[in-house]
Amino acid sequence: MPASPSPVQSVEMLDHRQRGATVPRRRQVESILARAEHLPAADAFLLRQVYEHGLRIEDIARQAHWPRTRVYRHIRNLLIRIELPLFSFLITHADLLDKPTRRVACLVVFEGLSQRDAAARLGLSLHQVRQSFARVQALSQL
Repeated sequence: MPASPSPVQSVEMLDHRQRGATVPRRRQVESILARAEHLPAADAFLLRQVYEHGLRIEDIARQAHWPRTRVYRHIRNLLIRIELPLFSFLITHADLLDKPTRRVACLVVFEGLSQRDAAARLGLSLHQVRQSFARVQALSQL
């Protein structure tokens, strides 16, 4: 079985696929860590362990009693999420949104909840959450 790519290689692959060019490693790791601060505490902690402290995915999986592939997939999904333009939009412009819309956007984008789960957590209808999220998406594309 081939060894899993290191976290830095994973970032390079992500950048190559999404942007067509590789950013210098140090700047990219700093960007990941800065964006990770907007994630839930457990997800931010996981990214810090990999990118700030240099822990290997295998070691994290062993300590968490999770399969290595689960940890790797979770990290990959977090990296994809923090690179979304909508994630960047919310970091810089969340204060422009009304409170209910901001709460919906933060749950869906920062915490990675489905719209259905966000509706249940906020006590809103799925229709209300979809409308709020559609507004955020439209604003982010202006």
